[in-house]
Amino acid sequence: MIRAAVMGLALALASPALAAPGLRLEDVERNPDAHVDALSLGTVLDAVDAHHPNLQAAQAGVDAARGEQTSAEGGFDLVLGATGKAVPFGKDVWLYTDTGLRQPTTLWGAEVFGGWRRSGGDVPLYEGDKITTGNGELTAGVTVPLWQGGPIDARRAKLRQAGVKVDLAQLDVDSARLKLRASAAKAYWKWVAAGHTLRISQGLLDMAELRNEQLEARVRDGDLADIELIENQRAILKRRSELVKARQKLNEAALDLSLFLRDGEGRPVVPPPGAVPDHFPEPEPDPVRPLAEDQAAARARQPMLAKLEAYRAVAAVDRDLADNELAPQIDLTVAGIQPLTADADDPYRKTELEAGLKFKLPLQRRKAQGARASAEAALRRIDAELTFAGQAVDAGVAQARVELEAATQRVGIALQELDVARKVELAEKTRLSLGESTLLIVNLREQKTADAANRVVSALADHHLAYAAWLTVTAMGLDRAEWAPSTRVVDPGLPAAQ
Repeated sequence: MIRAAVMGLALALASPALAAPGLRLEDVERNPDAHVDALSLGTVLDAVDAHHPNLQAAQAGVDAARGEQTSAEGGFDLVLGATGKAVPFGKDVWLYTDTGLRQPTTLWGAEVFGGWRRSGGDVPLYEGDKITTGNGELTAGVTVPLWQGGPIDARRAKLRQAGVKVDLAQLDVDSARLKLRASAAKAYWKWVAAGHTLRISQGLLDMAELRNEQLEARVRDGDLADIELIENQRAILKRRSELVKARQKLNEAALDLSLFLRDGEGRPVVPPPGAVPDHFPEPEPDPVRPLAEDQAAARARQPMLAKLEAYRAVAAVDRDLADNELAPQIDLTVAGIQPLTADADDPYRKTELEAGLKFKLPLQRRKAQGARASAEAALRRIDAELTFAGQAVDAGVAQARVELEAATQRVGIALQELDVARKVELAEKTRLSLGESTLLIVNLREQKTADAANRVVSALADHHLAYAAWLTVTAMGLDRAEWAPSTRVVDPGLPAAQ
């Protein structure tokens, strides 16, 4: 739609200059006033992705979350343990040692163990479970929770939540990247617009100063009244004032942009005025797929919604753990014992198999009940937040499309207005050359053309800002390629001085 309007107006479509290598930051650092290539949005976004402190801080959060995950995995570390007992004095002198390994697992909370134990001396009968052969005996077995601790336990809950928190930290990185790209694009297009406004102001001033030389010659020759020269000098002063204001806005915009444009050391780089592109990229086409598809795709991609889903997963683990802790603890232990002896007459030589049950149940269970109530409340809160966040995404996508459509239409209208204003200005200058107009009228026509050109600049900037907002709310901006503007360009400037 807008492409046809641009072509129909026969505006200058430059060669793909914006596809050339972008601004070299090292050139700016060495000599800010030197000639540099046009600064592209891609260069700014690359600097954001590589060096922005906020993105680096978010990435550090991923590293911290991975550290917590490693810590949670430590709950399943292999454990070496040893106990000993010695009775060196008394009726019965004896010694007992027990050394073993225990390995917790994630399989239904089972714990595998094995070891070696040995006793020596006169072990009393009341310590009969500690009597072994002379070489000791090997033990191996497994403890399996039959109810509480089977589906889930505190260690597995912590490990599961740690994994979710790593995903959460990565989503924080995606969210930070998306927001920074949006902010960088906003700063960039405002800087480009300020640069073009400055050039329009400079063009107006150049025309008035060139005309002033011609008018001075005519006044000296007596061919023109002094009032015409004075009127032109008044216009020069006014346009100089406007130029100062435009230069100030460009400097302010450059400082804002420097927060995103950074060198290899991460230091802000203030882009010079000469790096402002000569043309705006041609407006991007409006989205063509149905709004509902756009909204569904945005819901699927938005880091904000994914983060809420992750928070819900963490709360669901808390609820499942609390549910499990309401059940009684019944642990089954099965172990085998193999004595180490070559003496066929040793009464402790036979292999043994033993099993045992452990039962435990807090009668009031208020801790688990309170934890479950808290987790359920957290789930209800997150569900409500998810509902609203989804609705907000839908509304944001719809609003972004409305703004993008309106901005596209404004560009077309502004270009038509500029074309008409240029024609009127040229016609007025022709009348002035024929003595049928005045310099005051010509100045007004030039100002009208400049105003129309500024509205084109504003409309083009607003379009690209609206497109950036659409990329942000749909989360399509997570794909770096989506930020590449068209290589076809539009010239919103003034015609050459007549």
